[in-house]
Amino acid sequence: MTHSRSHSAFTLIELLVVISIIAMLVAILLPALKKARETAWTAKCMSNMKQVGLGFVMYMSDFNDYLPPLTGDNNYPGMNMWSCIGPYTGMPEWSGSHTNSFWGGYKQKFSNMNNSIWRCEFNDPNASPWSDSIAESLYMTTVSGWNPKRWQQPRFFLNIPRPSIKIHVSHTNDWHLSSAHRVGQDMKFAIDRHKTGTPILFADGHTRFFTAQYIIQNTTDLADDTSIDNFNLQ
Repeated sequence: MTHSRSHSAFTLIELLVVISIIAMLVAILLPALKKARETAWTAKCMSNMKQVGLGFVMYMSDFNDYLPPLTGDNNYPGMNMWSCIGPYTGMPEWSGSHTNSFWGGYKQKFSNMNNSIWRCEFNDPNASPWSDSIAESLYMTTVSGWNPKRWQQPRFFLNIPRPSIKIHVSHTNDWHLSSAHRVGQDMKFAIDRHKTGTPILFADGHTRFFTAQYIIQNTTDLADDTSIDNFNLQ
């Protein structure tokens, strides 16, 4: 008696169908995974910015409700957000007093940003305190006149009107955020750092994400760059 053995195997057409289905699933899932990753980066950045805001709160608690100066000078190069708030967030104090240039201290230590809450996943890998990072708004001082020396003074927080809508810190491609009337026209205030928008830390300490278009349309412009009641968003 003859026994017949049957063999089961994929045909070429079946293999092509399976490969096509896998390719289709990959094409569908990759954009979703990319979007999920970018959403996670944004959530992490908002959390980090919130911690920077807590750093400001702790600094003001130690210095009688005064914010640090916006920037320093050759005599006091360490007096600014990076040096004053950094130690409250696990960063070392940054000071250029031992160098020959104002930015010397920063250039030696900015690489620490890559392992700290000061770095965003959307930043350039070489982000520094003056490029592709975060910075303060200039409209946080009562000193009038467009004079760099006004940025070197400590700022009394209680003088700042409506802190809940006052833009304080966000992403930038410079050492400060853009002028109110230049939002969306230059790259200082990086309103699209997170693809469609960017997180903003307000003076009262809360953080929210806004689209770039919303920021352009709703940032207060009083046509006076020296007004402390400028650069609001609500």
